Amino acid sequence: MRWPFLLIGLLFKPPLTTASPFSWYTGGETHSLQVRQAPDCNDLGATFFQACYGILNIGAYLDNPVTGWNHTTPTCNDLEDGANCCLVGEPWTTCYLRLAHGQAGYDCSEINPQSCSYNPQMAVNPIIAPEVRYTMKNIYAVNEFFTTYWQALGYALTEAQLVIESIINELDPQATTTFNVLDILTVLSVGLAFLGAPSLAVVLLSFATTTRFAAQAFIISLQQAPSVGKTLWPQGSDASHFLQIGALSQALSNASSALQGQLNAGLELLMSDVPSFVNFTQSGAYSGMTSLALPTKTEGLDFAFSTYLLSLAMGKNGWQAYKSQNLTKEEMTTSAAEGCTWDANNLCGQGFFASPVTGNVYNLLVEKWPNNNDPNQVMKDIISNNWADLSILFDGAYNCTMAGLSGTGNPVNFDGGGNPDLACISQLPFCMRCFEPCPTYLVNGQCPFSICGYGSCS
Repeated sequence: MRWPFLLIGLLFKPPLTTASPFSWYTGGETHSLQVRQAPDCNDLGATFFQACYGILNIGAYLDNPVTGWNHTTPTCNDLEDGANCCLVGEPWTTCYLRLAHGQAGYDCSEINPQSCSYNPQMAVNPIIAPEVRYTMKNIYAVNEFFTTYWQALGYALTEAQLVIESIINELDPQATTTFNVLDILTVLSVGLAFLGAPSLAVVLLSFATTTRFAAQAFIISLQQAPSVGKTLWPQGSDASHFLQIGALSQALSNASSALQGQLNAGLELLMSDVPSFVNFTQSGAYSGMTSLALPTKTEGLDFAFSTYLLSLAMGKNGWQAYKSQNLTKEEMTTSAAEGCTWDANNLCGQGFFASPVTGNVYNLLVEKWPNNNDPNQVMKDIISNNWADLSILFDGAYNCTMAGLSGTGNPVNFDGGGNPDLACISQLPFCMRCFEPCPTYLVNGQCPFSICGYGSCS
């Protein structure tokens, strides 16, 4: 078996002369304590280290326009058997693993744990390059992440079904709220990225270590590879349709295959497009010994779903929120007019909530309510039932409205750089008082903030 393309740079690699903290061992002597502590990325039997992705420059090894594997490995012609080339239409990762292992049968291009199971003892060429070892590690780790994410979403679907009835009973007893099915699938499949959002950092501390690591690594990868997020959560679909909240639980029981399709689309992009893969993995998170595989029973993946369901049901049933334009939490405490006494959850008895994340003070309002629930009690119920984090519910909806995205029907949006914006997962409507200036720019000539009370100022 010949290995000319996988061994680029192995036999003639010059000694490294970098002055970085990871200075190399050259010339038979170690130069500092830092050298002895640095991971030995060239040792094919050593433990995997996250830092080795950068030290070995895996990105350039794979996609340098002159020397990268992606640009030097040919496509087979009709007379070649694939021993030293990639077959026509073959995903690059399938080709790579076939050449690395010296035989076919290793396919990580889709969610399929049977054909993509990493085993460090699998046969490889004994003189395999360190770059190849780490590339293989990343391929298997990325597939494992997506596969276990999909498997964990099965548990999230069960948890999501449990929360629907309690939210209906409190906020939508007539079951009038309608949902776009595509949006429901989106908020379920975006659940891990939602937990990785910086604004949820404190909330995330209550979840398992594996979930925290995976959520944080995932959101960083999405920021580095915007094309993956847009593939996972396409905006708008001819196939989307609407259903009422009462039919939502039954719809979720049949959603597993659709969720697999969404996640599979992102995985297929990574496994067929080298630049996307390099961008997605460049943090090194998939190179170390810390596994990003999610356990089947991963808590919190339904948190985005319950936040979205709650906020949409509130909006459809007369609830609004108003951001105080003048008074801070401290000022409301000492104000003779307000006289707020804040509890441990930053609630004040008149329906106020002070966000510990932004410092904004919000007032939850309702014009008409058949059960005469008061806003303060509703917020307490949201907390006790863990339907949503109040900072996310209010701050997210406010930011969504400020950006002019409220009511667009997209719970996941993308900024100018292609990074996912999850503020609109909270669909709670925001309003402004009569004769206040619009807090943000006009959208189609209209202020995106409605008038509180759904009235007019005329």
